[in-house]
Amino acid sequence: MNSSYSRYIIKRILVSVLVIFIISVFVFLLMHLIPGDPVRTMLGGETDEAVVQAYREKLHLTEPLPVQYWLWLKNALRGDFGTSYALNGQDIGELLWQRFPITMSLAVPCILVSTILGVLLGVLSAIHRGSVFDQIVTVILTAMNGVPIFWIGIVFIWVFGLKLRWFPVMGYTAPWDNFIQYLRTIAMPVTVMSFGPLSAIARQTRTNMLEVISQDYIRTARADGIAESSIKYRHALKNALIPVVTIVGIQFRWLVGGSLFTEQIFTINGIGRTVMLAITSRDYTMIQACTFIISVFVVGVNLLLDILYGWLDPRIRLSSGKGE
Repeated sequence: MNSSYSRYIIKRILVSVLVIFIISVFVFLLMHLIPGDPVRTMLGGETDEAVVQAYREKLHLTEPLPVQYWLWLKNALRGDFGTSYALNGQDIGELLWQRFPITMSLAVPCILVSTILGVLLGVLSAIHRGSVFDQIVTVILTAMNGVPIFWIGIVFIWVFGLKLRWFPVMGYTAPWDNFIQYLRTIAMPVTVMSFGPLSAIARQTRTNMLEVISQDYIRTARADGIAESSIKYRHALKNALIPVVTIVGIQFRWLVGGSLFTEQIFTINGIGRTVMLAITSRDYTMIQACTFIISVFVVGVNLLLDILYGWLDPRIRLSSGKGE
């Protein structure tokens, strides 16, 4: 690893830490910006004032804002987000530790399937531009991108769950408990979640591939007698995939943060369903913790993408170093 790349990574890490700090301030202030008394809202209007005051002191809401923020941040960095009112005082950190892997066990297979199939379809469509295959794939990808995810989920449940009885219509089994049952329980949710990412990745790959194969250096490589397969899959594909990395990162962030509909439809207790429960029950401590965790995850994915950019294209890290 050369010095320019090391400086590039260090700069990206420092920026990410700063962003996480800003997010932590925003998440902390979010509860205080909500109109009304959050404690009174959580406990109900008929709750005795002494109980409400005791709960305020328990949440340190009687302290000055800077003190409240420091106490919350210190506890959050240790994984202590308090207790959930909606779930009868259950520890939020423990709950998130249990449910975040569930969402990840859906998002990771989804992004793998979407990336592999999306890149494959995009490359084949670009190579066979204007063919019947290209036209059919384009129509299918456009339709996949436009159909609402909740409607797809309902159709899948009705066809593959209720009519054909191939897959369970709800619930979740962890892969370490029963891997075969895990595959059966995630088959429909992962397929439904893959519609949008697969369409976006395939269309972006096709566009980039068409642009790259029309470049001068590709024509020069053909003139030098280099095999066509080597030109397309060794030279053109690598350059075409650099913008695709951005799309993959965006879709992965969306899958983790936007898994709410899928988890609701298939009754899977992941982060998305936890957020919905917190919102409907006005559990502000839970909302605060979930928002912070999802935001930190998004920043972490952005950091990995920046590092990957610098590895794929040295011009990015060199231009970053000149700006310092």
